[in-house]
Amino acid sequence: AESNGRVRVGIAALHGNVDSWDDRSHPGAFAKTLAENRSRIRHLWNHNSMNPPIASVVDIKEVSADEIPAEILAKYPPGTVTGGLKVWRDYYDNELASWVLEAIDKGDVNEMSY
Repeated sequence: AESNGRVRVGIAALHGNVDSWDDRSHPGAFAKTLAENRSRIRHLWNHNSMNPPIASVVDIKEVSADEIPAEILAKYPPGTVTGGLKVWRDYYDNELASWVLEAIDKGDVNEMSY
């Protein structure tokens, strides 16, 4: 994962593959939400909307397959991944966010969900 201070960059969704919940997204799947409701997107820990977010979403956009890191693409059959949703998050300086950030940096947290 790319990092700069408390900012981390990662892929929240891969287009083309079938995920662990048997879902498949395709390029353009997030276009309407990003265009109309970008300001409502929150980075929560474990989907917990009862707590405040743990990071600010600095940027979020759909990307093509050639912008997906090679180490991610290597986990899937060639041509399976057609793109994804890339998210830049700036983690807050509090106990939970710092804990999650440390876990990300050590590789113990290595997935996002939407």
